[in-house]
Parts: sequence; C-alpha cells; structure tokens
Amino acid sequence: MEAILNRRKQDLEDYYGLLGCDELSSTEQIVSEFKVRALACHPDKHPENPKAVEEFQKLQEAKEVLTDEKKRKNYDLWLRSRIAIPFSEWRALSDSVKTSMHWAARSKKEPMLEAAKDPDLADVHEENLSEEKPSESCIPTDEEQAAGLERRILQAMKKGQDPYSILKPKEYTGSKDDPHIVPSINNKRLVGCICEEDNTAIVWFWLHEGTPQRCPSCGSHYKLVHHELPH
Repeated sequence: MEAILNRRKQDLEDYYGLLGCDELSSTEQIVSEFKVRALACHPDKHPENPKAVEEFQKLQEAKEVLTDEKKRKNYDLWLRSRIAIPFSEWRALSDSVKTSMHWAARSKKEPMLEAAKDPDLADVHEENLSEEKPSESCIPTDEEQAAGLERRILQAMKKGQDPYSILKPKEYTGSKDDPHIVPSINNKRLVGCICEEDNTAIVWFWLHEGTPQRCPSCGSHYKLVHHELPH
C-alpha cells in the first residue's frame, strides 16, 4: 500500500500523452501521430542518446495498446480509475478485481462540442456580430492612443494652452517672425519637417501660400513663397 501511495503520476504509463492524442482520438489519428513521432525518435537518428531505444519502445507499446480495441478499452478503464499502479500491473489483475474498482472510475471524457444541429444561420450571424461589436467604453480616445510629443500637445490643447508653448525653444527652429522659407511655383506644397534631433522622424504636411504655418508635430514655422520659373 505504501508503494502505491508514494508512486508519482509521472511514473505511470501515459500512452495518450506520448502520442499527442486523447480518449476521443480515432485509431487513424493515433496511427498517424505514432508515425510522426516514431520517425523523429528512431534510435538510428539518435545514436548518442542511451535512452533512445527505451523511448522508441514506449512509443511502440503505446501504439500497440491504443490501436487494439480490447487493450484500449482496458487501458481507458485503468486510466479513469485513477488507481496509482502501473498499467502493466493492472493488466495482470483478474476481471473481478477490476470490476470491484468501478466506484473509483470517472466518466469518459466528453467532446468539447455537442453533436451539431442545424443552426439558424441568421441567429449565428447576429450572435457573432453582437460578440464582436466593441462597446463605446472600449474605444480609446485620441489622447489615450497618443504618445510622447503628440500626447503632450493634446494635453496642452485640452487645458486651453498653446500646444507649442510646452516646447522649449531649442526643440524647434523657424519662428513666426523668422520662418523657414519654402519656394514653390504653386500656391501649396507638401513639406517634410525633420522633427527629431537624430533626423529619423519626418512629418509631412501641406503648406499653403500666405501666413507662416507650424509643423503639426514640433512647431517649427514654414512660409511658402511663390517662385516663378525662369523664361
């Protein structure tokens, strides 16, 4: 009795686990999984592993038991009984002893999904839409999505401040009185402003002829000056 109580679960045969299957797997699935694992674990491929032969024999034993209807039924009964004795010892017990242990057996694993009935496709579609539709409280605001400089600007605007007043003068060039001059033959032009000191971030925006405009990211001023092409 002490040996049974001290026996660990990992010491018992887990044939389904060895083959990556469960009680609901068909014989075809079990054979297919065995072939994959047997090919990968064959001793000829692992001559340096002293346990390779033993592991391969366990795979063969698992396949032999689970593909034989009578042996598999016996194994499932042992598995559900949760009796802490190896399956090899269980097989040696008489049928009367096994039957007397029926009180310890748990019911066989049930499929995760019930047998399919003909669903109303309209109801299924409506249910899926209701599950996927996000609530308004789940949609992040612009401020929540923003980060870094953009977030600071949005927070300043929320407080009614000049969004660029939070920036130190050294953080941007081109003031309103002394803007960057951008020549153009048209009354508008797409301008790329290098906002970061390491010159890795370029913000593009449309610059229109007239008063100086600020870069929406760093606050630098730009002014479009109409330029005629030489004749």
